[in-house]
Amino acid sequence: MLRKPRLVVDRKPEVLDDGALTRTMFAMAALPGIQAAHEHPPFDRYLEGVIWLSKSDVHMELHAHAFGCFYESLRRAIEVFEGPDAARTPADRVEATIKNIAPKFDESEKYLNAGEQFVSKRTLQADLTLDNAAVMKLFCDAYFNRLFKDRMRKECTDDTGTND
Repeated sequence: MLRKPRLVVDRKPEVLDDGALTRTMFAMAALPGIQAAHEHPPFDRYLEGVIWLSKSDVHMELHAHAFGCFYESLRRAIEVFEGPDAARTPADRVEATIKNIAPKFDESEKYLNAGEQFVSKRTLQADLTLDNAAVMKLFCDAYFNRLFKDRMRKECTDDTGTND
C-alpha cells in the first residue's frame, strides 16, 4: 500500500498579537501550582500531546498518539475539575463536553472510540489524521479556556461578590 502522508493543518502563520499574549498570561496564571499536584495530570497529558504533534512529520506520523494524549487530557480534566459522576461513564462525559463545545460536531463517535481505545492501551483502529489531532487539541483548548476564565473570575471576586 502506497503511503500518501498529509501534514497540513489550515493555519496561517501569524505573529502573536496582544490578545494572544494576554490569553497566554492568564492561562499561565491559572495553571495549578505545586500545592495542587492532583490537578497536574490533565495538563501533563496535554503537553505530551503537544510534544507528539511537534515531532510528527512525513517520515514519522505521530499524530494518532497526539490525538490520544489530547483525548486523555480532556477526559482527565473532566474527572479532576468536575468531580466523579457515577451515573455516566467517562466517555459519556467527554461526549457531553464535546457537544457543549461544538454542538454541530458530527464525528463524536469516531473520536470517542479512538480515544477510549487509546486510554485502554488497545491498538488504535481508527484512521486518525493530523486534522483529527488538531481538532482534539482544540476541544482541550476550549475546555481549559473556560476553566481558566472561571478561575480568574473567582480570584478577581472579593468577599463581597463584586469584581475589582
